[in-house]
Amino acid sequence: MLRRTHRSDKDIEKRLLTGIIISDKVASQLLPYSQPDVFELEVSKNIIRWIIEYHNKYKLAPKKHIKDLYESEKGKLKQGLDEEVELFLAKLSEE
Repeated sequence: MLRRTHRSDKDIEKRLLTGIIISDKVASQLLPYSQPDVFELEVSKNIIRWIIEYHNKYKLAPKKHIKDLYESEKGKLKQGLDEEVELFLAKLSEE
C-alpha cells in the first residue's frame, strides 16, 4: 500500500515571509489571508505574528525593522527558538 506523506517545504515558507517582510505591496496583498496557523514552522508562525502586528499598526512591510521586532520579542520565545529565528533573519539579510 502506498501512502502519501506531507513534507513541509521550508523554502516556500521562507520565500513567502521574505516577500512579506521586504515588500509593502506583497504585505498588503497577502497579510489579510495570512494566519500563523497556516505556517508549519514555529519560526514562521512567530515571525508572521510580528509582521501582522507591525503591518496593522504602520500599514507597511517591516523591512529592516524586522530586526527590531526580533529584539523586542526574542525574550518571549521558547528556548532554542530564538536562535532559529535569529538564523532565519540573518540568512534573509544576506540575501
